[in-house]
Amino acid sequence: MRIPRLTKMKQKRFDELVQNGYIAFMSLFIVFVLLALMLDNEILMWLSVIMLLYIPAVVCAYCIQGANESLIGWKKKRNYAKRLAECTSFRCKTCERIYKKEELDISATSVLTCPQCNQKLVPAD
Repeated sequence: MRIPRLTKMKQKRFDELVQNGYIAFMSLFIVFVLLALMLDNEILMWLSVIMLLYIPAVVCAYCIQGANESLIGWKKKRNYAKRLAECTSFRCKTCERIYKKEELDISATSVLTCPQCNQKLVPAD
């Protein structure tokens, strides 16, 4: 199962849902504990413990989300670097000029730009 990448807006909404869920589950925990103590009911006491399982579930969700974000970023960088290494020619989007790989200054850290219009180059292959 693939978890979709979270944007800043989705991240903010996720954080709000986590906070609201925490408030709701802890409130239910307190209510169940108080009700179990007043009624002297062991079943209600055990049901209140289920509300505490929200905390590890949220921790797991945050860990999965963080791992997924770093994995997606790593894969994109790896695929882009692999594609650049395989290309023999690059094209400028604005001036439509095609450059051979030998003509350009290619380093791993720089973004390929057109020498004439200074726009980003895309693979022409």
